Amino acid sequence: MWETSRRYSVSVLNYMVTSNHVHLLLWSESPCHVAAAMQYLSGAVAQDYNRRLGREGAFWRGRYRPTLVEDGHHLTRCFFYVELNMVRAGVVRHPSEWYGGAFSEHSGARQRYRIIDRHRLLNCLECADGAAFAHWYGRTLNEECESRYHVRESLWSDAAAVGSRHWIEGIAGRLAAGMGTGSIMPKPAELAEALQYNYLLFLVPFVFYAFGWAFHIILDLKHKYKFVFLGGLIGVTFFVDFLLALLIHNNSEYAKELMGLATKSWAANPAFWMILFLGFIVYILWSILLDSLFREYAKRAILRNLKKIVKHLRDDVKELQKKLMPE
Repeated sequence: MWETSRRYSVSVLNYMVTSNHVHLLLWSESPCHVAAAMQYLSGAVAQDYNRRLGREGAFWRGRYRPTLVEDGHHLTRCFFYVELNMVRAGVVRHPSEWYGGAFSEHSGARQRYRIIDRHRLLNCLECADGAAFAHWYGRTLNEECESRYHVRESLWSDAAAVGSRHWIEGIAGRLAAGMGTGSIMPKPAELAEALQYNYLLFLVPFVFYAFGWAFHIILDLKHKYKFVFLGGLIGVTFFVDFLLALLIHNNSEYAKELMGLATKSWAANPAFWMILFLGFIVYILWSILLDSLFREYAKRAILRNLKKIVKHLRDDVKELQKKLMPE
């Protein structure tokens, strides 16, 4: 879950892992982010379980059941419903006795390797700070455990959405209008932001030409530090190529993030390194080709000049012949 929250635009607010099912309380700006995160999480868990036990086949009985929850009172109810799952099942008397829940994180006992997005949780529950949340959480949880009224509420698993009537009608209106429950695809403004620097890619041919021309000039230098200059030019070229590859990577990853797809850092992305090294190789080949073209052009220019000189010499010889051997 920690890796999933890092890869996708999803915040974990609460979780409960039982012997045969899992409850997750997630926050995201778009349902497609949750879908992508759940696909990754379910696949990773199934692969790891099958690998450790040396088995094959399906691990999950079926697809996950998502339920939209409104902020405020309904989110608070859902939060404690997940927290009290094993108490409700009669397995433990208090959530602190079950190792598969988020009690250690909510209570502050677990400080490292947190799965819960505490900042997002405090915002959603409208808590002023961590101390206020800890006091409210401990008091409310103890009251719920002491009440002994723990019944299963199927709406949290079976309903499409849980909230006020006005909020539910708003979601129904969006679905009826074909708008979905949230932005499935990025908005035009978001895509424009992701691609705002792509126009710089049109400068690539001119940059390559400039470096190729500089490569040719340095090779023609009669200087003892010629190869030092050449090494510096190659280093600058590699740096510029790195920036262009990073620009392409960041734009594509940002667009993927807007659509809820998995993203990678540039260091872990094979496509980034392929763009970087292929671009650098193309630059070297282009520089050598351009240098050869310049040299060939210079040779032809010399030949043209020699032909002109020979023509002028022939004309001069003819003139001398006429003067020395008059008719």
